[in-house]
Amino acid sequence: MKKALLIFIFLLSLSQLFAQYQSDTIVYRKGSVGLYRQNGKYLSQKEFTNVIQTNPEAYQELQKAKSNYTFGYIFGYAGGFMIGYPIGTALGGGKANWALAGIGAGLVCLAIPLSSAHSKHTANAVRIYNHSKMTGMNKVDFKLNLKANSIGVKMNF
Repeated sequence: MKKALLIFIFLLSLSQLFAQYQSDTIVYRKGSVGLYRQNGKYLSQKEFTNVIQTNPEAYQELQKAKSNYTFGYIFGYAGGFMIGYPIGTALGGGKANWALAGIGAGLVCLAIPLSSAHSKHTANAVRIYNHSKMTGMNKVDFKLNLKANSIGVKMNF
């Protein structure tokens, strides 16, 4: 009976050790503005960047996402203006420059894949960060060392 109780207490103590591990992964939801959540708390863009900076590979992917966002925003804004100006002129009774609207439409079409690339790179940065955190419990490797005068166990982690 004592043996069974000791084994039960030992197994119970092991389960308590694993219960202490808490994952700090990030959840990313795509949209016009990305929403980032970590440990139940929503992160601002600045907080998200600060968290991602701890992983160089994920941060590099986030930098790609930011550059795609910037260029997409510039092209989209300029294209929208170039489309809206001739439409406003035509509604006001003036002669519209439809070539300008065509160029604007081309810029808007260029902004769409950049926006998509921004979402893809941001999601990839979150995936890289989360993957590095999921492997937070380091792999421990035991090797038996046999030498002429001794025997030992080598532990790599």
